Amino acid sequence: MKKKIIVENFGNGHAIVVIEQNRIIDLFLDPPKNANFYPPRTLLTAKIDRRISSMGGYFLKLPNGLEGFLKSRRHYEEGSSINVLSKVFYDPSKPQMFTDKLKRISKYFVIELGKHGFSYSKKLAKDFKKHELSSYVSYALKKH
Repeated sequence: MKKKIIVENFGNGHAIVVIEQNRIIDLFLDPPKNANFYPPRTLLTAKIDRRISSMGGYFLKLPNGLEGFLKSRRHYEEGSSINVLSKVFYDPSKPQMFTDKLKRISKYFVIELGKHGFSYSKKLAKDFKKHELSSYVSYALKKH
């Protein structure tokens, strides 16, 4: 089965569609032009603007020029750049929420960035031989 990847200009960046047997199996979208949000689970680098201790987090300066909010127990210096992951955007009158717990979830794996190791998705078939794949995946993660 051959997969086809289509990349087109969209908004500030691109739309990427993965097609298999004439069916869309995955879709990635950059935010549209002048959007006031980042799609959920978007990884980006933001700058710490100021700490709000009463809310337990930080206001962020985002690459799109807008403001976001990071709820975190970690300590960051004002002006420092950090990697964050966008959360679901639900209120256009408030800054979008972000997390510093970077995690990518795919059909088969859950990978937490900045930590060693990975876990398998619950979507795997019961008869899947995890132990045969574990050493290969561990090696591939160490290379990157």
